[in-house]
Amino acid sequence: MTIDHAFSQTITVMLGSLIARPVIPIFINCITTPFVPFRRTRLLGESIGRFALSLNRRVLFLASGGMSHHPTRYYPEHGAGEPAVEAWKLSGGDDPESLTPAQWLDRLEVMHHEGAEMIARGERTAKDMRLNAQSDRRFLGLLTQNRLEEYDDWDQDQLVETGGIGSMELHTWIAAAAAHRSAGGSMPVQDFYSVMPELGIAAGIVHAD
Repeated sequence: MTIDHAFSQTITVMLGSLIARPVIPIFINCITTPFVPFRRTRLLGESIGRFALSLNRRVLFLASGGMSHHPTRYYPEHGAGEPAVEAWKLSGGDDPESLTPAQWLDRLEVMHHEGAEMIARGERTAKDMRLNAQSDRRFLGLLTQNRLEEYDDWDQDQLVETGGIGSMELHTWIAAAAAHRSAGGSMPVQDFYSVMPELGIAAGIVHAD
């Protein structure tokens, strides 16, 4: 797989460039079914934390992903997109019927401008985008108390229904928090949270020393 904005933007903002430090990118499916169980993601994070302890060097765990949002307009559910988009999702451009990488990026840029205009005209609302502060704050409450095991039994279909498909990106938060805890890190602290209908997403920032 080729790393996308989820990796590149975060690494560039935090470190200055993609090659500033050695990086191990870790992919977790967050955009379509079948969903990975939260318990599996937590256990993955714990294993990563134990691996980090064996390195005898400083390690920074970075997790990137939004909170409640529902970007199926841009990333349609499996089987719901036009043929060239479906081929792209399955092959990343290798299928002759697929969009090319450049065409995929052009498509996203055009559609994001269209989406912003729809929001400005009131044609897409916070409800349409499944922005859900209650759901997000419930998640942040557990994360900042290191009660990660409590995510194990969360109903992911229900979470998607109330917080959008984008809430599956919380998998990365769970993995990073579990890795940090497993490596002996301190309690997470919430720095920021906001529901931003003008951007079509709810976003938060958590750090731990």
